[in-house]
Amino acid sequence: MSDSDSDESGLGPQPIKSTHDDIGCIALFAWILGVLGAGAIILGFALDLGEEVIYVGLFGYIIYLVELCRSKACRYLANVQSEEDFVSYIDSLQKAAPILTFSIQNYHYEDVSTHDESQKKWTTKSERKNTHTATARFPIASMTDETLSPAQTVAMFHLLHHSASSEDTGMLHETVIRVEGTGEKRLLLTCEFPLTFLPRDTETATALARFKEDFYRSNTTDKYQDKSETQTLTCAHANHAMVVLSSEGQGVTERPWWMRTPWLVVFTLLLMGLPFRCFLYRRAQKVVWHVRKHFSIFAAPTAAAPMHSLKPSCYPAVARVGRLDPNVRIEFAREGGFWELPQAPEDDLQMDIEAMAGVSAAEAPDYWKNRGLHAHFRCVELLEDATDTMQAHIQQLLDDCFIAAATRDRKGALPSRLVVEMIQRVEDSALWQKYPECRARIALKTDEVTQLEDLPGSGSCKTTRSLGDLNARLDSSINELYLFHGSSPAGVLGIGSSGFNLDLAGSSAGMMFGPGAYFAEASSKGDEYASEDPSGLFAGKCAMLLCRVVCGELFRVEAADPRLVQSSRTGRYDGTLGDREHAAGTYREFVVYDQAQVYPEYVIIYRRIFH
Repeated sequence: MSDSDSDESGLGPQPIKSTHDDIGCIALFAWILGVLGAGAIILGFALDLGEEVIYVGLFGYIIYLVELCRSKACRYLANVQSEEDFVSYIDSLQKAAPILTFSIQNYHYEDVSTHDESQKKWTTKSERKNTHTATARFPIASMTDETLSPAQTVAMFHLLHHSASSEDTGMLHETVIRVEGTGEKRLLLTCEFPLTFLPRDTETATALARFKEDFYRSNTTDKYQDKSETQTLTCAHANHAMVVLSSEGQGVTERPWWMRTPWLVVFTLLLMGLPFRCFLYRRAQKVVWHVRKHFSIFAAPTAAAPMHSLKPSCYPAVARVGRLDPNVRIEFAREGGFWELPQAPEDDLQMDIEAMAGVSAAEAPDYWKNRGLHAHFRCVELLEDATDTMQAHIQQLLDDCFIAAATRDRKGALPSRLVVEMIQRVEDSALWQKYPECRARIALKTDEVTQLEDLPGSGSCKTTRSLGDLNARLDSSINELYLFHGSSPAGVLGIGSSGFNLDLAGSSAGMMFGPGAYFAEASSKGDEYASEDPSGLFAGKCAMLLCRVVCGELFRVEAADPRLVQSSRTGRYDGTLGDREHAAGTYREFVVYDQAQVYPEYVIIYRRIFH
């Protein structure tokens, strides 16, 4: 296995370093007890040291055996699958329906007194008394499975690891097992299959929270409760398996001689269990296949994609497999000895995206202090011209985009003006690299994006009218805008160290138009979500982010209608425009669903002025 990663890019097979299970401290401690215990037993009999020494040694040896029997190695070897078995098992997991069960056990403690005749005294101790218990299953009407299809699962492994049978690939050499006398080669995988169940839509998420709360509340009858939530499937689910893949593409079940049960027993009894596990883990690649189910209370879900879908993946090879239609035939190349994927229909699109984004993503904007994106950087730069040109520009933007209107989101009085105190620019190489690619993807997705000013309602964006020459940075054809997002000084300045979090951005803005990151064209609306720092350097000051946002094709609504909001998540739209300005004379809000659509470029520290 080579210690260096390949310089390849794009969608071809990419080498990754082997991942293996580790020997834990408990396993090491149990093995030491077993060795000492065996030594104590032998010396106890040989030197006649007495039964106590023998019993202590036997106790240590038993602990060693019990720990080994409960180890992941035993669970792996108890479920050895061929490539065909593995595909069949994944297929059954994919078709199985999720079962979500809630349980509660009520209990209290009682003082129990007992009389000790030998000591002639009473002793009192507290004992747990279980009372009411209940179990309920959440009603699931349909589900969407995001576990890779069986053929794609095997194909993805070979795609990521290329050909392990080729000695010059520099990949997974240590996990290639040669079967003596046959010349055949095997790839060993130690697989885990964790379950992840998620609500498919906002209505199901709300129903789940209500069901859980009502169940626990109605069944709470005592002082203490043990509450649990269990995720299972309608099929048999094994958490661990050892998979034997053939480098020649054949469905084999023959395992290496040292993996057979009699040899495992011999190694165990001879206190070779720990070295055996070290050897096994080193020779097997650890792989985690997430069994991911999106469940819904609706028999026919209204949205085409789940809220928490894994598509697209940030890893190109995984994304390529994930985009394949489940019915696409996976072809095997016998000459190379590994699985190959036929070119997916979207591969051409991906190459176009990379070509469009390549120039702009290769380096940062020309007005940044840090330019080369190959050197990772994340910092907040105090603008050198913040005292004059830029500060005046931003101050004019706040003034022009201020509307003297308050909504229920405002926590205090409405200020008459927002005065800029400081401006900082966020320069984050990793965050920026995703942004140009997202712009290119949205530009290629549709022939023409409906311009914001062409939508019914309130016209063009207010920030665009006031930005002047700064609009040259934006691509108006895909509705790229500068928009406000309210926060606190402590929150926005943390971007320099911890980055920007889309979920946190959305959570502070509420959920009127569904989940996502909320932005405003009006500075007074952004200020509604801003808060002052109570102490410290910026005590009494507020903060907003001025973000570059690729809104793309917008779904316009005037009211918080869950059915309309849900219909916007079909994949046709890139964001939602909540036009309460046209409906109620207040504000428009812009909601986007993907973090790559947002780059938080400027931090604005300001104070509120009240007359």
